[in-house]
Amino acid sequence: MSKETVYEVETRVYFKSFEEAFEKLPFLKNDLTRKIDWTTHTYGRELFKTDILLRFSEVINNGTKKYYLGYKDKDLGSICNIRAELDEEITSEMKVSTILKALTGKDVSVNIHTINSTLSDLGYERFMSFSGDNLTGWNEELKISLKLMHCEILEFPVLLELEMSAYSYDEALKTEEVLKSILEKLDLLDRVVRKEPPTLLFEVTQ
Repeated sequence: MSKETVYEVETRVYFKSFEEAFEKLPFLKNDLTRKIDWTTHTYGRELFKTDILLRFSEVINNGTKKYYLGYKDKDLGSICNIRAELDEEITSEMKVSTILKALTGKDVSVNIHTINSTLSDLGYERFMSFSGDNLTGWNEELKISLKLMHCEILEFPVLLELEMSAYSYDEALKTEEVLKSILEKLDLLDRVVRKEPPTLLFEVTQ
């Protein structure tokens, strides 16, 4: 979206349960230190069909509730998912959205109280939603962010997401290879789910 764009480079693997994940990867017990409950709404069906994701999320962490507007650009990966990503907190005061500026070319101010009507007025109607809970953390040895996600509605109700960040497309391609090598090291290649949660949700709800 800009020269400061951050690329999310991620992959995910499935498990039957959290217990199976902990048995397969014992280090998760120490690394996953935060529990987060979330609800995410996706907006703009036509945008979604072009592989762009516009979402509004409610996140509860340690009893504190916050709200975020999120944007993910088209997937540029082959092994993993590579997307330019931006999240903005919109919990309290009105502020001009960088995301909506990029989408519309206009200065659009939003907060939690106006986000639904604003997105609707811009032509981005909400068309699907889901909720779940995550255990999140960081593995120092592998230098990756981890998220163990539970959402019953999806084809794969338990997914472990392994994520790294890059600050250019070329760096993202190299990071993709690093993640692939981590999957091989952890013997997880046969568990990889290439489709992202919003795509999995779309397949079971639309």
